Amino acid sequence: MAKEGHGRQFATSMSATVKDQLLRTQNECTFIWSTNAGDGIGTVMSYLWHDNSLWLTTNDSRPRVGAVRARPRACVVVSSTGTAMGISRCISIKGECVIHPMQVVKDWFLPEYCCHVLPNNPRGAEKMAAMLDAPGQVVLQVIPEKFICYDGHSLMSGLNAL
Repeated sequence: MAKEGHGRQFATSMSATVKDQLLRTQNECTFIWSTNAGDGIGTVMSYLWHDNSLWLTTNDSRPRVGAVRARPRACVVVSSTGTAMGISRCISIKGECVIHPMQVVKDWFLPEYCCHVLPNNPRGAEKMAAMLDAPGQVVLQVIPEKFICYDGHSLMSGLNAL
């Protein structure tokens, strides 16, 4: 709940329907892991929401992969910005990050991921899949343990009702 200046409270939580829509609609997130020193660090990555997990891909040589191997806790932030859902909606997901070799998941992952990232470009999605089917490529699966959701549209609806 968010507090308004005069003691009124407005709900900013997100409905399950909107949460599911945002996770399926957006294809970009901020992936956050921790360093040896315990500092949080992150980068923007494309993702696929599938089977109640968030799936991303990168090369095994990236420092984030070594960090996740050492400390398999991660956070992902998904925003509605850039989607037809508008702005002021976001989901933070805290969970365990499992690293899969691409060869283990590629049969289902590559077609779904590439079509999700390039939904209006089937030829580009095919080329992307071929490029990602490479030595050293891994897939990160973030298994959610906690969702923190914010729906600013809900807040604005409450303010507009005043």
